[in-house]
Amino acid sequence: MEQIGTAAGDQEMIGVAIRSLGSIQFEQHDLAAARKSYEQALTIFEKINATAFLQDANMALASIDLEEGRQSDTERESRTALEEFRKAKNVDAQANAGILLARAMLAQHKIEDAQSIAADALRVTSTGSRANQIAAATAMAETQTAAGKAADAENRLKQLVNDAHKASLVPVEFDARLALAEAEVKAGKSSAGRAQFASLEQDSRTKGFLLVAHKAAAAAKLATRD
Repeated sequence: MEQIGTAAGDQEMIGVAIRSLGSIQFEQHDLAAARKSYEQALTIFEKINATAFLQDANMALASIDLEEGRQSDTERESRTALEEFRKAKNVDAQANAGILLARAMLAQHKIEDAQSIAADALRVTSTGSRANQIAAATAMAETQTAAGKAADAENRLKQLVNDAHKASLVPVEFDARLALAEAEVKAGKSSAGRAQFASLEQDSRTKGFLLVAHKAAAAAKLATRD
């Protein structure tokens, strides 16, 4: 039995390592490679019945679905993960699932649903990590922008960017900066928004966050057309 347990533990570590590789590939905007890594990790977690890691891998795949425009798939997977994490009382994982679900709802123009889900994620993070607190607040601000309250969102996001920067939470800071630029454009401050997109693209590309750089560049082009 001890040998079986050790073997399962080894497989779990391998799965976690592959899942981590997928995260790097995802941030580098290599979505095909990231999907392959996440699927490999998922297969390992299914084999050893590692439930928590299994849901995390499904969430990672759902993130790719969102980037590739399959919002309904993201909604379905993140809802399932959210319920499982809620049952397990895994606060940070629950918040992550809620944030992803809120963004999937926003992508489908279901603003009220997105606001409710983001608010719940923000409430959950009161006992979670600082990174997730800022991430959930960013998602909440994104729903404000979508609901026509871009000026309110802008003010909140400026503080969140500052908080993330002080805490050296680079990925969280970049997400908040992206949301801030979008809020500025929607608030009628196109020049400020475009400048924010440009500086974010440069900073994120320099630090290897190519997915954020891609999003910033694409959003800047849309802002220029507007």
